[in-house]
Amino acid sequence: MCRIVYRMVKDEAIAEDIVQEVFFNFWKKREQLTITTSLAAYLKRSATNAGIDYLRKKRPTSDNALDIDEPMYQHLVVDSNQSDSTIRTEELSNHIEAALELLPPRCKEVFILNRFEEMSYQEVADILGISIKTVENQIGKALKIMRVALKDYLPLLTVWLLY
Repeated sequence: MCRIVYRMVKDEAIAEDIVQEVFFNFWKKREQLTITTSLAAYLKRSATNAGIDYLRKKRPTSDNALDIDEPMYQHLVVDSNQSDSTIRTEELSNHIEAALELLPPRCKEVFILNRFEEMSYQEVADILGISIKTVENQIGKALKIMRVALKDYLPLLTVWLLY
């Protein structure tokens, strides 16, 4: 569960806090809950939803869009000791993250679980409570959007995947 949430929030401590909160809420509501899927699927779905909720709350508003603690161009600051391949990998990673942000929320969720969490279509369908066909459609949609968004970086992506 921590791994699922970590992929969304990119902070290990926050991911652990979110998962702990999921377990705490589960324990508080254990007597009122009626779980129709497996417990594991229920908890994974709860963790995913909690991660999404966290990201929604964290989204910049007009009041905090310019957060001084986190520079907008932070990824452009390069340590002189970094190798060229490390810089390219970070650059590609930044572009992939930006492309992921272009995906609709449900599509992004399905794509992350399948491609980054390495879950099968069936596992994704079970966790999200959707059909396998819906998972297939969402993956196809995500790949189309990602291909367009990353078209200028496909050569770099190919090199990155080889190493």
